Amino acid sequence: MCTSLGSRRRLRGFHPHRSEISSVMKLQKRTRYDIYLDVLEAIRRKKACSITRLSYGAGLPVNRTRKIVEFLISRGLLKTINIGDRPHYRLTERGGEFLQALKTVKKFIE
Repeated sequence: MCTSLGSRRRLRGFHPHRSEISSVMKLQKRTRYDIYLDVLEAIRRKKACSITRLSYGAGLPVNRTRKIVEFLISRGLLKTINIGDRPHYRLTERGGEFLQALKTVKKFIE
């Protein structure tokens, strides 16, 4: 029987040490603008995205993605097009400019 520390931890049910927990908790929450950047960037890469593909690309649940897309459409940054019987989303010219501005600001902040 293998008695290495790693196998004993797995056998007993490993509980991370406090230092390991604190390093995990240091992950920062994305800001609203980081999320907008991810959504707009996902659409830019794919040219036109369904809500499902967009949620995967931005790393968000579909219901939250819908709310963000509705907001971005209301601000003139996205437009809706129908491909087949499903709505897809595209960047407007203004959306492309906003994406570039977000990237520029992010460079200065980091």
